Amino acid sequence: MLVVAVSDTCFHCVFVDALKGQDEFVAAGDRIDGSRCPTCGTTVTKFVVIVDRDQMDGIMDGRTPWERSGEDRGSFGSFFTRPTDRFRSEQNVAATLRAQIVGDETQRQRERCDIVGRIVAPRVALDAGRRAEEDGDGDAAARAYEACATYQKLPESATAALLLGRRIEESEPLAAEQWYRLAADLGESEARPIALLHLGMSVRRRGLLDEALEAYRRCVACGESVVRGMAAFRLGTVLEEQGDTEAAYLAYRDAVALDDEHGSPDAAVNLGTHEEGRGRFEEATRLWEYAYTSASVETRCVAALNLGRDAERVGRSDEARTWYDIAITSPDPEVTARARDQLRGVHPRDSTRARAPSRRGWWRR
Repeated sequence: MLVVAVSDTCFHCVFVDALKGQDEFVAAGDRIDGSRCPTCGTTVTKFVVIVDRDQMDGIMDGRTPWERSGEDRGSFGSFFTRPTDRFRSEQNVAATLRAQIVGDETQRQRERCDIVGRIVAPRVALDAGRRAEEDGDGDAAARAYEACATYQKLPESATAALLLGRRIEESEPLAAEQWYRLAADLGESEARPIALLHLGMSVRRRGLLDEALEAYRRCVACGESVVRGMAAFRLGTVLEEQGDTEAAYLAYRDAVALDDEHGSPDAAVNLGTHEEGRGRFEEATRLWEYAYTSASVETRCVAALNLGRDAERVGRSDEARTWYDIAITSPDPEVTARARDQLRGVHPRDSTRARAPSRRGWWRR
């Protein structure tokens, strides 16, 4: 049975061999424990053993031959024992040959570990990182994620690079950007659009609007997903900031045009404000009502502020007050202040008199 061991410290493959039985399996474990990693030299104190599932199932149900440890390994086994006095005259030659053969085997083991490690070690490292996260050990999680990401194997390394970037984003934003870039550039994976979204947000915070546009556009191009809607919304806000309102309008439309599961309520807020500015009040109302279904309290409060203004515009003062009362609860102090200001200006209850909103609708940024 092919047995592979991966260090749970450095996340390199430290052992690869075909074992004939339980005795060899136990002996291999004893040999691995306390050995040196053939890749980096770190002492192996904890390791994960990996076996082929089909072979293991075959051993369990008797289909695969096992317990053949007693078989003759060939005529060279005694060569590795210490020479006796009888062969003392041959000791120098034997020692030289023994060193060459053992050295060759060590090199072969290192090469096997390198090849097999690239296949199995990334999954071991990713699983270790997630376990460390669950245990609250952030440093151990970061080390495991970095080891996994360094292998650059899809999809595990892309996921690890993304998770590492998110873990260090606040403390090391520039380093996080590099991990996001790696996750995005490795190839198609579930982590790729999320990494591009975070990369866009990160570079935008540094004022690199062109880089943000590129990241958001690449994210949108990844296809149907909730992340695509988020990226299209943020793409629109950057275009808005650059003064390209028509392109921003189209980006918001793209974000909202996705189905209910993937569409962006945030984009609906801004698209509604665009429609209001074009005199398309019914469409604006519809979009703000959709935005109000968002799971985000902040988004719902902005939508409520705009719906209050819309109700006030047509003279529905009581409805406007209700919406403003909701908007006042916003975690954004600017929205709260705007809602209070609007509430103070609402005409007496049951008034049928309409007033034009004092300012254009509120945006999500």
